[in-house]
Amino acid sequence: MTAKEMLEELNYFQSGEDFEDELVYNLHSQDIENYRYISFHKTFKYIEMDDWTGTFQLSMKELQAINKQTEELGWEE
Repeated sequence: MTAKEMLEELNYFQSGEDFEDELVYNLHSQDIENYRYISFHKTFKYIEMDDWTGTFQLSMKELQAINKQTEELGWEE
């Protein structure tokens, strides 16, 4: 299973915007105020996460999907 498939199972969707250096997944929410995203910055190899609470807690499945995405991007170093 790919990272995208793993995240889609967790109700995330890949941002429709095409960024050459950034891969963004947003969490589906009925309430626009309750946003959450995970962003992979390809050039500098870092992950940015944010949500409406100001703190960000990950489930094990989210962590596994993030690890899978970094593996697919070739960030094993």
